[in-house]
Amino acid sequence: MSKRRSFGEVVQVQDEDGEPLCLVKLIPTADGAQPDDCMYACGDPDCREWRIAEVLDENAKPTGERIYHVTECNVSDPT
Repeated sequence: MSKRRSFGEVVQVQDEDGEPLCLVKLIPTADGAQPDDCMYACGDPDCREWRIAEVLDENAKPTGERIYHVTECNVSDPT
């Protein structure tokens, strides 16, 4: 089961092999929309998809890049 996340939380995004890809901060959209249901068939009915996340560097500082459609089943706590 995926861990529930919140806006402002920093998480580690994993690639399709489960390897660490990058650190991101989950941020709200301009319209304040809440996370959507997961777009994958991960088996967790409570899993959510965050619409936008801010990419962070190795010091947890914003890089200016953003990624979209970050699902709770595809992230972990930072290592």
